[in-house]
Amino acid sequence: MIKYIIYFCFSVIFLSSLHAQTVIKGQCKTKTGNTIDFASIVLSDSSGEVLAFTTTDSSGKFSLAFNTKWDSLVLSFSHMYYEDAHKKIANQSQTVSFLQIIERKDKVLQEVLAQSVPITNKGDSIDYLAEKFITQRDRTLEDILKKMPGIDVDASGRIKFQGVSINKFYVENKDLMGGSYDMISKSMPVGDVRMAQVLPRYQPIGILKDKIPSPYPAINIKLKEKYP
Repeated sequence: MIKYIIYFCFSVIFLSSLHAQTVIKGQCKTKTGNTIDFASIVLSDSSGEVLAFTTTDSSGKFSLAFNTKWDSLVLSFSHMYYEDAHKKIANQSQTVSFLQIIERKDKVLQEVLAQSVPITNKGDSIDYLAEKFITQRDRTLEDILKKMPGIDVDASGRIKFQGVSINKFYVENKDLMGGSYDMISKSMPVGDVRMAQVLPRYQPIGILKDKIPSPYPAINIKLKEKYP
């Protein structure tokens, strides 16, 4: 009987947490009606802090699940070939679509425009601007990695992206520590980091690149310009 009561209590708590979770769904299309795949969708609160992040699927659809006390939120769309778009939304489950997205005509400026958002999707990588995630309490690279949507760091320092363990950890495209990368993430000062790049399906074997895709992601840390 006691076990049943405990199980019942945990079930109620679990169901309550699910009920409290807000879900935002939507779809992204161009002005001509074409769907936009692999676009970055970022949800932020009124202070600018990133709450959730995802990418659109092959039909341009996306879904975000999150919990926050903020009443007003900002949903942002970004893609290297299209103009950025933003929508202010209420904190409630709903369907919000980005329609009539305009293709970028000025390719020279697209890299500059991408720097205005904390997360950008460049096709083969998802880039997180470090400065957008740093607070006064953060000291090491690991501190800010834990705040980046989609990235998880466990107590031992092992890193996962969307639940899948990374297969490589690079600093400026160099594998410095092999499997002992936690030594770097736990000691590298946040002030040295410019960007964390996630390579969602990274094939570390050169001869197999573009031939046999890998199910595992990798991370590449970009440093500030004071480093060679």
